[in-house]
Amino acid sequence: MNLSDALDHQKTRPVSSPSPHHTNAAFLVEVLVLFGFFLACSAIFVQILVRVTTLSASDLRLEEAMHLATNQAETFSADPTGSEGTTQSGDYQVTCDVTPEQTDQGTLYQADITVTDESGEAWNLTTSRYVSGGVAQ
Repeated sequence: MNLSDALDHQKTRPVSSPSPHHTNAAFLVEVLVLFGFFLACSAIFVQILVRVTTLSASDLRLEEAMHLATNQAETFSADPTGSEGTTQSGDYQVTCDVTPEQTDQGTLYQADITVTDESGEAWNLTTSRYVSGGVAQ
């Protein structure tokens, strides 16, 4: 092999070896695709987190309203005639409407308990108690 053959061989590159510029471009495209995928996943996860937080606040509101209605129902069960009216408990207003129904053997008291807050009715509970022999004491 003479010197001119060696120089010609150095000038020609094999077709399979990529240029340094081509390698950098492929890397940048790959990084941009991965970054876009990361952004899309992050947006989805943020939407899920916001939805779960909203549902949690709604469930907490219902749980508090149900607790207040249950307490009022227990008060009604202990004293059907003395539990009627409206009370305020924090952000909630608890209303108990008692309807007596006289029978031959006693009185059936029915209570409609409604818990409301600033957004409207949060919980409604209907219960009853029978008192034999007349009026509850």
